[in-house]
This record gives sequence, C-alpha cells and structure tokens, in this order.
Amino acid sequence: MLVLPQRKSIRLPNFDYSSLGFYFITICTQNRKCLFGNIVNGEIILNNVGKMICGIWKSLPNHHDVVLDA
Repeated sequence: MLVLPQRKSIRLPNFDYSSLGFYFITICTQNRKCLFGNIVNGEIILNNVGKMICGIWKSLPNHHDVVLDA
C-alpha cells in the first residue's frame, strides 16, 4: 500500500472559502516546464494544450457560479 506524506494545510482557520471574493490562482508545472505555450516578448503564445485549457477556463461560468477576471 502506498502511503503519502501528510501535507500541512495552507487554508486560513475559520475562513469561509465559499464566501464572495476575489481569488488569485497561479499554476506552476513540474520543473517549471512550459507546457501551455511559450513566452515571446513578454506574452504567452499558447500551444494546443494551452488553447484547450484556455477554452475550459472560459467555459467555467457556463457550469459554475463564478465570474472570471483577466
């Protein structure tokens, strides 16, 4: 049986994460590989995987009660 190490929770105690508010989301890939595209002149040029993820991100309001920002 595989036993995974216990991870410390980074959630704030007594905070209601279902409340309204802005949430900053960042994604880091293993070894910081550019899996979603490449940075050219300070902007990302999405590859096919990046375009797929972007489409899923933009469709979130169709499935969940969220409002997306830039």
